[in-house]
Amino acid sequence: MRTPLRKPILADYVYLVCLSIIWSSAFMFIKIAVTHIPPFTMTSVRLCAAGAGLFVIYLYFSKGRFPSKQQILTILPLASLSAIFGNAAPFSLIAYGETKVDSGIAAILMGLMPLMTVTLAHLSTQDEKLNIYKFSGILMGFFGLVILLGHDILSPKQDTWFYQLAIMAGACCYAINSLIMRYLSEGDKLFVAMLISVLSFIFLLPVAYLIEGNQFHAFLDAPLSAVASTLILGIIHAGLAILVMLRILKYCGASFFSQVNFIIPIFGFLWGFILLGEAFQINILVALIAISAGIFLAHKGS
Repeated sequence: MRTPLRKPILADYVYLVCLSIIWSSAFMFIKIAVTHIPPFTMTSVRLCAAGAGLFVIYLYFSKGRFPSKQQILTILPLASLSAIFGNAAPFSLIAYGETKVDSGIAAILMGLMPLMTVTLAHLSTQDEKLNIYKFSGILMGFFGLVILLGHDILSPKQDTWFYQLAIMAGACCYAINSLIMRYLSEGDKLFVAMLISVLSFIFLLPVAYLIEGNQFHAFLDAPLSAVASTLILGIIHAGLAILVMLRILKYCGASFFSQVNFIIPIFGFLWGFILLGEAFQINILVALIAISAGIFLAHKGS
């Protein structure tokens, strides 16, 4: 039986803002890491760090007591899907995309995730159909996407549009995962988070080896900034952040949680612009405004 949702309190807003800041900075850390480490290898190390960190934390708080075999088998199918669509696939796709795409643009593209969620919910549910606000939000998001991608697609000198599509595919994975996570927010949140991270690493490791071979030496030989960025992405962004996400979903629901998407594109762009010195162009600003407006309209129609 799921916990009844309640009206958000101050602590919930604090959790939401903290999560927004953490996740928006991920694009900056990814850009630093993939400059020196192959993307799938970097993501594998990231997930290994997340799984190991959460495993140690779980052992400490649970004092070595694990859920029963039946409880594990009950959540295993959804946890496996979340491991694929919430971690392994999107982390890899975004890291691959950022080998050619600025972190700020990646953050803006991820703003399409809630608009994709609205579309998927319309197609897969009976009680979350499109209305005028949601439809207008999708149109605004599409307009922003055209503004952002149009220059690269039309210019023969640009070759980043394919990598931007990879990031969009990652956003689509997150949209699918958002429909899964509400059902995993019950029970032992720490165990669920640990299980998802461990499964993500197990699923991705053979894929990374097939695509890139044994590139672990690239991680060991990378500058301290790249190594630290990878570990931060694992322990904080892919590990501890999922606990905050599950807590928000459990008590306040997906609608309240979706507000995180207002902040991530804006903060993500600012991280790259201010700290990494990434280029600023007018089409990027227009796309950011259009996609943010699309998210607002879609949320208003929920």
